[in-house]
Amino acid sequence: MTPPRLVSVVVVSDYASDEESAREDLLRTLRALRAQDYGGPIEYLLADTTPAIGVLPRAVREALPGLRLVAGRTDSAEALKNDGVAHSLGDPVVVLDADCEPATGWLGAAVGALTRGNYAAISGKTLYRQRQLVPRLCALFTRGYVDPGPLSTDAVSLSGNNAAFRREAILRCPFPEDAGPFAGRIHTQRLRDAGLRIGFSERMLAFHAYDGWAIERDIRRHLGRTCIHSRLVEPSLPFASVARWGLLSIPFFIVARIAYDWRVCLRVHASYGVRWFEVPAALGFAVVARSLEIPGMIDAVLNRPVPSTHYR
Repeated sequence: MTPPRLVSVVVVSDYASDEESAREDLLRTLRALRAQDYGGPIEYLLADTTPAIGVLPRAVREALPGLRLVAGRTDSAEALKNDGVAHSLGDPVVVLDADCEPATGWLGAAVGALTRGNYAAISGKTLYRQRQLVPRLCALFTRGYVDPGPLSTDAVSLSGNNAAFRREAILRCPFPEDAGPFAGRIHTQRLRDAGLRIGFSERMLAFHAYDGWAIERDIRRHLGRTCIHSRLVEPSLPFASVARWGLLSIPFFIVARIAYDWRVCLRVHASYGVRWFEVPAALGFAVVARSLEIPGMIDAVLNRPVPSTHYR
C-alpha cells in the first residue's frame, strides 16, 4: 500500500490587527485544526510578520503543537500565502485564513476532493456561525460566489480564504501580490489560462469570523477596487476592455455584478440558510451590497489607494 502523502496546511492572517479578537480567532482555528480527523501526515505552518517573529506565544504552541512559524517578507496577505507555500513540503497544500475555523472533516474533504477529481485547486464552503439574516446574506454573497450548486463540482472562481492546491499548480500560479487582498479572480484566471481545472467541495466546510457591517463595508470597497484594477492588469479577464472606459465603466460593472449575485442567490440560497421567503430580501441586499463597491471602483479608476482598511 502506498503511504499517504504529507499534507501542508498554511494558515495566514489577512487582518492587519493585534486586537484580542484576532488572537482568539487564530486560537480557535488552530484548535480546530488539531481536532481534524485526517489520518495522514500533516505539517502546519503559520505565515505572519510580528515584532517577535520566530517566537510562538505559549497559547499558540499549546493550541497546535508542532506549528511552524514562517517569517513573511511583507505584511501583504497574498505575499504571506506565497511565503507559507514556499516553506511547505507537502502535496497538496491547503491555505486557510487565520479567522476561518474548519469543521472536523475539513482537511479530509480537501484532500479527497483533489484526489478523486482531476482538479488543480479546490475551494471549500465558508459560512458564518451567526444565524441572523444579515450574516447569512453576507455568507451567501461574499462567500457563496465560488459555489456552483448541487449539480456540479466544477467552480467558476476560487476562494482566497479556504482552498486546497496541488503543489505543482500553486507553484506554477502563485497568489498575485500586486492586486490587493481580494485578487482571487486574477488568481482563478491565471490558473485557467494555464489549462488547470478548479473545483468546489461543500464538505470542505469552514466558519469564517463575522465582524459586522463595518468590516462588510471594508470588504465591499476592496471588491470594487479589485473589480476595476484586476481588469487593468489582467487583460484576459472577462470585460477587461470595459475597465478602460474609466468612470463610465462603473454603472456597467455594478449592474453586471448585481445580476451575477441574483443568479448566485437563486442557485444556492438554501445551502447558505436563506429560506425561500427571504429571497426577495436577499435580492435587495445584493443591490445595497454592490452599491458599497462604487467608492472602491472610483479609487481604481483614479488610481488612488484605499484610504483606510482592516486588511493587509
